[in-house]
Amino acid sequence: MIKEKDIVGINIMGHDASISYFDGDNIFAIDEERLTRFKHDGTSIKKSVDCLSKYQNIDKNNLKFSLCYKNEIFFSNPKFVLKKKIEKKIRKLFNLSEIKQQKKILGYGKFNLLLKLLAKIPFSLGVFAMILKYLIFKNQKKGFKDTIKDYLSDDLEQNEIDITKINFNDHHTTHCISSYFFSPFNKCLSISLDLVGDDHFSKVFLCEKEKLKELTSSKVFVNTRNEVISIGRLYVFFTAFLGFTPNSDEGKVEALAAYGSTKNNQLYDYLISSTSISENNQIIINEDVIDYLEKNISNIQVEIGRENIAAAIQGYLENIILNYVKKLINQYQIYDICLSGGNFANVKLNMKLYEESGLKNLYIIPAMTDSGAGLGALILSLKKEKKINFDSFKKSKFEMPYWGPYYNNDEIKETLKKFKDKIEIEDVTNFLWHEDFAKLITEGKIGGLFQGRMEFGPRALGNRSIIGDARSLKTKERINSVVKGRPNFQPFCPSILEEDREKLFEKSYKNKHMTCAFRMKKEFAKILPSAIHIDNTARPQFVEKNDNENYYKILKEIKKLTGYGVVVNTSFNKHGRTMVMKPEDALNDFLDSKLDFVCFQGIFVFKKK
Repeated sequence: MIKEKDIVGINIMGHDASISYFDGDNIFAIDEERLTRFKHDGTSIKKSVDCLSKYQNIDKNNLKFSLCYKNEIFFSNPKFVLKKKIEKKIRKLFNLSEIKQQKKILGYGKFNLLLKLLAKIPFSLGVFAMILKYLIFKNQKKGFKDTIKDYLSDDLEQNEIDITKINFNDHHTTHCISSYFFSPFNKCLSISLDLVGDDHFSKVFLCEKEKLKELTSSKVFVNTRNEVISIGRLYVFFTAFLGFTPNSDEGKVEALAAYGSTKNNQLYDYLISSTSISENNQIIINEDVIDYLEKNISNIQVEIGRENIAAAIQGYLENIILNYVKKLINQYQIYDICLSGGNFANVKLNMKLYEESGLKNLYIIPAMTDSGAGLGALILSLKKEKKINFDSFKKSKFEMPYWGPYYNNDEIKETLKKFKDKIEIEDVTNFLWHEDFAKLITEGKIGGLFQGRMEFGPRALGNRSIIGDARSLKTKERINSVVKGRPNFQPFCPSILEEDREKLFEKSYKNKHMTCAFRMKKEFAKILPSAIHIDNTARPQFVEKNDNENYYKILKEIKKLTGYGVVVNTSFNKHGRTMVMKPEDALNDFLDSKLDFVCFQGIFVFKKK
């Protein structure tokens, strides 16, 4: 009897490579970056598949893949594939495990330049380059599906993956169905917005029960230099211009924008004039916008300054998408909205929509980036094979995306033994450890919290988190300067008891995933300065007991001690690294930073004096 293949949703070759799996009862999902510790890793899913096989006891040779791309033109380009393969080789050659190391050894610019040089035709780097050219370009006429098949075969070290073992799905459809499927809505508009996917940067669907009806889409324009023109591409352009890492540091631009203004801002005015919304709800961007910016942006910065540059692109994003969503709501008279795609990682944009678009209810999937698109690909394939049903899917069970690996205390203790010369251990694995943790935080200590299953998506939600006291401005300053090593203008997110939400914020909804910003009441902004940004907004996680019992208990203890169930919560990692997954990752980042302690499910770890 032939064993039925296990379906795995995947995203690969772009950024945020990931896999997701549903066994009918539980979800397992993980980003490749958590295993390689290379931020936004998009080159491989090998370690993720190995991890899935280990934790779910699945035969990794008996998988059927569901991909979140259907005909992506860039992945059919032999130069693109070459760049991805060479990137893997360079990282292996230099033993690079994180972007920070990449910058240290080669410099970010030199690293990308090296990739470009190696990808050029004809090659100029002798025998090595000629061999690479032959190996990778020998089948350069292959189409997208065959390219993916070969890439996966090589990546997973299988002889040849059968093309019938891969389902290909439209990129934006996977985004929209993932957000809709996990939302509380039976009927809604589902909107995706990102840099590019299958020739589009946005799509809108009417979702009702099992059905998705495409209402409109916005297609990218590709100029003569093979550059994509889209809203996401414009934001990436400004990220790079301001000196940050493109496709990674867009959050820094969003944070910096709060220090600038769109008033009397010539750049903002130009960007607004460059974009329009058609009668059939397509977003249209002038083809020459990138050319204009490349020619004029340096002079514009001299005139208006760095902060106003950031404010211009952030204000542009908010303005265009707000008007777009307003138009959709008015036309279709549907007021429940789902959002997905990398642009909706922008919490200020989401706040703008929540406050001003006229929507009634908003849901943003926690994994809104391309890793979430892989989850959508899984859902589409399971639906097709009648292995998942919208009506019977227990959404409440998966409200919190704790879908990664779990480590028990025995496994943790075995790891701790390897670090015995550098750490001191205090084991209080009893019901009182939450009190001990809260006491340390209220005393001004900054601690790592490692417990339960790892979060899926870009936000730390209390299981792989760095925690600090929100009442002291020194908490923010210290975490930025000596714990994570990042710019001081970047804010941190608070975790807050749901019972305190209406007391602390002017207008908000029960957002559990740090996907939307809200305005804190002025009287509390002074009391909780490390929980807010300069504009009095915060990107909170509102916590209830059923969400995460251990984390809830910590917040309740904090409230007993301070009067407020609020802590600063940022991802457990050093800047430039990915969120920790394993106990070993947590210990390495702990020892390599000024964290005061780490708590592993009641096992407290301190540095040896």
